[in-house]
Order: sequence, then structure tokens, then C-alpha cells
Amino acid sequence: MQATTNSWLDVCIRLSELYFDNLEHCFRILHRNTFFEQLNEFFSPAAAPQQDSTFVVQMLAVVCMGAMMGINNECQDVLRAQNGTIVDMTVLYMEQFLESMGSKKYYTVSTLQTKLLFLLLRWMRLDKHNDLWRASGDVLRHCLILKMDKDPDELAEAYTPLEAELRRRLWYTIVEEDMMLSILRNMPCMVPSFSTKPPLNINDAELHSHGPTPTPRSLDEWTDSLCQCVLAESAKDRLHACRDLHSTNSLDYAHVLSHTRSFEKILDTLPPPLRFSHQNDAAHKVPSRLMARMELDISVRRPLMHLYAPFAHASDKSGEFAEARAGYLQSCLMLDIYQDLFDPKYSELGVERPEGYWDFFYNLYRSELHQSISGICLELKRISNSSLPDTQGPNTGPFKKPSHNRVSLTRAVKESLEPMVRRVSRLGSDVKQLSYFTIVFNSVNTVQYSEENVIDALEELVAACRLQLQRNDIPIVASQKEAPTDSASGWTPGPGNDVSWTNLADFPFEFDYGNELGIAFS
Repeated sequence: MQATTNSWLDVCIRLSELYFDNLEHCFRILHRNTFFEQLNEFFSPAAAPQQDSTFVVQMLAVVCMGAMMGINNECQDVLRAQNGTIVDMTVLYMEQFLESMGSKKYYTVSTLQTKLLFLLLRWMRLDKHNDLWRASGDVLRHCLILKMDKDPDELAEAYTPLEAELRRRLWYTIVEEDMMLSILRNMPCMVPSFSTKPPLNINDAELHSHGPTPTPRSLDEWTDSLCQCVLAESAKDRLHACRDLHSTNSLDYAHVLSHTRSFEKILDTLPPPLRFSHQNDAAHKVPSRLMARMELDISVRRPLMHLYAPFAHASDKSGEFAEARAGYLQSCLMLDIYQDLFDPKYSELGVERPEGYWDFFYNLYRSELHQSISGICLELKRISNSSLPDTQGPNTGPFKKPSHNRVSLTRAVKESLEPMVRRVSRLGSDVKQLSYFTIVFNSVNTVQYSEENVIDALEELVAACRLQLQRNDIPIVASQKEAPTDSASGWTPGPGNDVSWTNLADFPFEFDYGNELGIAFS
């Protein structure tokens, strides 16, 4: 029995380490040292009866998310438990646990941590953004009830250094989550004005419930909290910018540019450990650090593109919005480049299953990737409708004139769609979304629209998808009702993999790309 207990403890430790190494960067929910102390205590026979049930739920969420990273075979083994339903069972258990709590235990910091873990787990499960956005509002109200919009130093209660820092971290976590989900849903951010100070740039091992508050390190030094510290410095500005975008029907272009230039400066002046060019030692080259840098960049770039989008999509025959268009395209191309970071075809990540990081990027940042492909297609359409062969850069402002032309942008879109075809049998793939981009790309990449060219491109896509499914030994079904479940992998063909739409006779090819784009990403 003791050997079994130790083996389960070892598994939980390894999966928990995957969670902390890969997911506690921009979002800080748990204190690493405290969690592992509780984990060891939980598996100690003498202390087990005294365990807080809240920790048990948190442990399940952490272990489950560590397994969902899928970067080694042990992760896959855990995900196959209970006939592949372990994730759904954990979500259901957490939901029932939160619903069963009384009001006294409900509005506590530990329950707030549980709700944030629940939200993060559902995000990784690919729940609908609308459902996540609603849940984020509930978490925000929980924070406000606990007065987390006020810095601990302003409150009458006495907090230990650990408690005070944890409150700051949790507040800025929900700020980032609410901002992210609000932008993805094109809804106003609901975070009110706040006075909470940014978290300290320290490692979790330096933070204790007793003794003095540790001295923060320089932002030039990597710590467990560096990503959140850097994001916290611009959190209020990014919130204000998003509010400005939704507060009026008449946008002031100059005012929007004041925000975008500020955000571009943040991206240009990141501390050395957060730059992709910074690889001074082996620790900075590990995949989890690459992911941290990418997550931080996207966290700043997401509201930046949100501000650029109305002007990038607008009719601009006079070139008035050239700076916004150039900035939008620049961000689209940057997001497009991130695909190669985790693509096993191009990257050597040094893990047992590198496709785990590949899945993580494509599934959790699919909306941003889709927006980037659409943005590049939008610029291709502008070039096709213009007598000028190259994109025109701004004459003023911080942006250099872009050197992109039809050839380079066409190559960028093709290089984005190719790995999406290779992923057709993987979790989260969507053949219908892929067909949409194929239609859009082949519609805007020529001066004269040709329905025949679009049909040819779709037929080539269907052939490529069928070939990829055959390579992966995935059965091709005519309808979802006939879809078998692969007991070995747990893969079930979803609606996005139903290829019965390959009969193109009735497909509506006449459409306005600008309107379609607005509908797709509204």
C-alpha cells in the first residue's frame, strides 16, 4: 500500500510541476511551495484525515491540467484514465464542489483560487468563450467581495507577506483573464478602477507567511513572477484603452494611436529575459520559457490588435489609417510566426511528445491565429484592389515602412494553412474553419475573383485532408452518427472533421470578405 501511495505521489508531483512550469506565468493562482507542502501532506498517512477538501479539488485541477499539456507519455496515460473522461469528470466534480459550499466558506481566498483553476481548466478543455466570459464575471465579483481591488496595505486587516502578495497576484490574474475573454467576445471589460499594487518580482521560494517582505529583484532577472510583474505595469493602460474602444461610436483615431504606440513601445522594450533573443543559458531555452514569452507577447498584442482592427478593416483610399493598418499587419505576421515555435516539423523542444506544445498553442490561441490569417488576407485584398504592388507604410509614427508584398504575404498564409492541414486529425482541428480560410485566401489573392479557382483550391484541400487522415489511420465517415471512437487514443471525430461537405455544388461563393470577417470575429 505504501509503494502504491508513493507512486501516486510521484505522478502527482511530476504533473504538478508541468502545471507550474508551463501555466503559472501570466496567470498566478497558487503559491508553488505551499502547494507542494500540502501535496506531500495529503499523501502522508498520518495527516491525510485532516486534509482540507478545497485542496483536494485544487490538486485534481492542477494534476489534470498538467496532464493536458500532453508533452510526455505519462500525460497521455493519465488522460486515458476512466475511458478518457478524466477531464470532464474533474470539471463536473469541481462544479459540484463549488455549488455545495456554504456562504461562509465560499467567499474565501482558497475558494477564489479554486474558481480560477476551474476557469483555467475549462479554457484548456476548449469550452465556449461565451461560457468562460460569464464565469470570469462571477470570479471578478468574488474578487470585489474580498476587496482585492484595494491593495492589502490600504485595508484594516493584517496580512502576512504571503497573504498580501497572493492577493495581488490573484487580482492581476483576474484582470488579465477578464480582459482576454472580453476581447475574444468583443465585449466591454468589466474590471473597475483599482489601487492594488503590482506583484513583486520574486520567486515563490522567497515568499513566506512569516518574516519581512522579500526585496524584489530587478526586472532584468527571471523569476516565477516576472511575466505577471511586467504585465501588471501596463494593466491599467490596456484596460483604459479597451474601455475607450467600447465607450463611443465615434472613434478618435489620434487617441487610439496614443494607446497603440504605448503598447508597441512595451513590446519593443521588454526586459531581456522576456525577449526571444535572450538565451544566455540553458534555462532560457526550455519550452516553458518560450511559452511564457509567447503568452506575455500575446497578452499585450491582443488589446493592441483590438484597437487597430476598426481602422485596419475600414475603407482607406486616402491612406489616412496607414499606421494602424501597418501595425495590425505587423502583429498578424508576428502571431503567424509563433506557429513554428512549437511545430514538431521545425522545432526541437527536447520533450518526449513535442506535439503537446503544438496542440496547446493551436487550441488555446486559435482565435488569435485565425485573426492573424484573416488580417493578412485583408491586406492581400487591399493589394489586389490597388494599383500599388506593395503595402504602403506610414510616413510618420514609430513604424517603419513594411517590406511585405503580395508574394511574401501569400507565402505567409500558405505557411499558416499547411500545418492546419497536418493537424486535421488532432484535437481541436476544424475542417470547416480551414475551408473558410481557403475560400477567403483564394478569393482575395487575385485581382479578378474566380469561382473556378476557389473550387479547385477546396478540392485540393479535401484531397490533402483525406491523405492526412489516412496517414494517421483515422477513419473517414460520411456523418457524425457513424463516427467511431478510437479506444486507444480517445479520439472521436467531431463536427469539424465531418467531410461530407465535400460536395461543393451548392456552396455560396458570392460574399463580401469584409462583412464575412466582421461576422466571423465579432
